[in-house]
Amino acid sequence: MLTVEEAQARVLAEVTLLGTEDIALAEAHGRVLREDVPAKADLPERDNSAMDGYAVRADDIARTPVTLRVIGELPAGTLPSIAVAPGTAIRIMTGAFLPDGADTVVHVEITDGGREAVRIDEMLPRGTNVAAAASSGPESSACWPVCNKPPCAWRGGRRSPFSPRATS
Repeated sequence: MLTVEEAQARVLAEVTLLGTEDIALAEAHGRVLREDVPAKADLPERDNSAMDGYAVRADDIARTPVTLRVIGELPAGTLPSIAVAPGTAIRIMTGAFLPDGADTVVHVEITDGGREAVRIDEMLPRGTNVAAAASSGPESSACWPVCNKPPCAWRGGRRSPFSPRATS
């Protein structure tokens, strides 16, 4: 019986790797990116919500169930204008910047969905459902790695290495 490594070696011995061509993104349809493309800046620029729910202080939900007063709503794309204080929560949408005072986002599924007051039924660790500032970008990782995740920033029109189109 072959080991995985032996089988892989046999398969790869029969494969001809295509070279690379530096082309513009607009010409890349049907091709495979051959190198990571780094982000131009750290993203997100500040902590934001990874879920729809409620921005809270983890200390306030350490014992559940608990009811917190809802003091506002924060859609994505708007800057927070109020801070989360002890005993309060702000309804928050995915991608919205975390308001001052909040360190956790409680996903709506473990709440009663309240608009003036919200009952939270489960404790969550500090930082749950928060996309930390600078968690993606030049200092952390490629924004469009070879595994083909969507680009968060392109090279500003520069050309990038893609495999040539396969011909039959």
